[in-house]
Amino acid sequence: MVFCPVCGKEYANSSSLLKHVKLKSKYDPMHMAFWLEFQKYINTPRRIGRC
Repeated sequence: MVFCPVCGKEYANSSSLLKHVKLKSKYDPMHMAFWLEFQKYINTPRRIGRC
C-alpha cells in the first residue's frame, strides 16, 4: 500500500499513486507542487556504483 503524501488517499502501488498525482496536479496546487518536486528528483542525474 502506498499513500499520497498530499491528500492521504491509499493506492495499491506507486504507479497508481503517480497517475493520481499527475491528474490532480492539473487543478490542485498542492499536488502540482508535489508533482514538480518529483519531476525534479527524477531528472537529477545520479552516480551509479562506488567511485
